[in-house]
Amino acid sequence: MSEPGVAERPHRVGPVHFPPGEPLFEDRPFHRGLFADADSLIGRGECPEGRFEIATEEARLTALIHKSQPWLAGFVDGRRYGRISLYDFVVEARRLEGATATLTRTDSPLMMMAAVHFCQEPELRASTRLVDPLHLLQALSEEHRDAAIAFERSGSRTLVFLHNGRPARLYFGDPEEDTGAGEIEDRTLSFAFAPSAPPTRLEVFTLEKIQADRDAGTAFDVLARTARAAPVVVVSIGLPGGRTLVQRVFQPPEIVIGRERSCELRVDNIAVSRRHCRIYWGRGRFFVEDLGSANGTFVNGEQVNRSEIDIDDEIRVGKFLVRLSGHLDGSSNSETMLISSRSAGLPAFLQAEGISVRLERDVIVGSGRGVDAAARGLFVQPVHARISPKGIGIYRLTCFGRASARLNGRRVRTSRVQIGDTIEIGSTRFEVTTDPSGQAPDAPSQAWSEPGER
Repeated sequence: MSEPGVAERPHRVGPVHFPPGEPLFEDRPFHRGLFADADSLIGRGECPEGRFEIATEEARLTALIHKSQPWLAGFVDGRRYGRISLYDFVVEARRLEGATATLTRTDSPLMMMAAVHFCQEPELRASTRLVDPLHLLQALSEEHRDAAIAFERSGSRTLVFLHNGRPARLYFGDPEEDTGAGEIEDRTLSFAFAPSAPPTRLEVFTLEKIQADRDAGTAFDVLARTARAAPVVVVSIGLPGGRTLVQRVFQPPEIVIGRERSCELRVDNIAVSRRHCRIYWGRGRFFVEDLGSANGTFVNGEQVNRSEIDIDDEIRVGKFLVRLSGHLDGSSNSETMLISSRSAGLPAFLQAEGISVRLERDVIVGSGRGVDAAARGLFVQPVHARISPKGIGIYRLTCFGRASARLNGRRVRTSRVQIGDTIEIGSTRFEVTTDPSGQAPDAPSQAWSEPGER
């Protein structure tokens, strides 16, 4: 299962028509109570196979129902498809503005049609230049396989589903390509061998290999209750005896503690590893996870690899104590301070439509309130990435947790950035430029750090 907010293997395909099925409720304005409404209908057996969809004009989240239980989930964002966890389904649904919800009862092949697109785990990927579709159908028939064959041609995708090796359903991405003559196998082969057809990309999916989500069978409302946002807490690092050295307001998805300058809470001490541990929020709880440190991470005196933590638990990293609290420590001495602006020596700006932020200090990008540069998109985290000045005209992009960005079209989680580069986060495209036009006033950073980071 992916971590919250992370899609698995997003990919682009041509237009795919999911036949409508029979709606049990349709286009209702989305609110959290619809999770319980869907659970009730599914629990009464009124939707043994189907789709629970939450959609806007720009994106659609889909949870698939199989054998009267939530089974797996995926998303469609434009022409981009990918799989997400059922947990992420309820998390992301509550972030969609102006969404509507629909619960549709279908037959099993229609539900599997959506699963194929979300999972994208083909057993075979080839071209009709190399694979004869007739021989492929014969081989699947001899093996009595439950499978799906996807033909992609000219931007559209046609699918044929086989039950026990025999073609059972056929759906055309472009209905005009259906001859309508003969049985499903005849229509499939007429499409594959059409005289004017170009070579066609072909993929074969073995349906039994599509794995259920780890939360399959858990009611949507139960998942929604565990998907609450992280409370406002402060993570502080101090010495035995109560002296606070560093503190920072927790910003999801995580805070990494270590010696590296990229860590959200940096402790420059030989007993602390470069990336020692991380504190993160998941499923309604805080956790600490050791990141393979040399000297270990301890919770209330016990060494742990991963442990749930709560307010006032004592976490030991080297000789330092880490705590969560509900407020900033106003009694701390002057060594605990807010990061101030740092000049990179060359004026540069992070710009997008309606956004211009000078890169003279750490700049936080995300979808949450109070970030320096707002990005839009289905899987943009509230605090998604940080851009830090590292020298004259040189910057460092660091994405938090398992979030990612596209730097000059290449997917990265951390990378060097320089003037002239483009950064895509969600549907927002930023440029790093020396042009200050449209510069907006900078908001102060909320990140805390130790002395010497000025």
